[in-house]
Amino acid sequence: MKNNTKVSILMTCYNASKFIERSIKSIKNQTYKNWELVIIDDLSTDKTLKIIKKFNEKKIKIFYLKKHI
Repeated sequence: MKNNTKVSILMTCYNASKFIERSIKSIKNQTYKNWELVIIDDLSTDKTLKIIKKFNEKKIKIFYLKKHI
């Protein structure tokens, strides 16, 4: 893979407050730096969204489902 190739990482989550911060940090700590993280929240009812929003980075995009699927 060329160093200029952008990699999109897709992550779905539902009530993942115990694991979401460590998961995001793991992606951020990779040696390959040209990436974007797309997180799809499946209507979490715990602190998952609050944790995700702490990162507030252009490389991390959050989408919210309006119905739990």
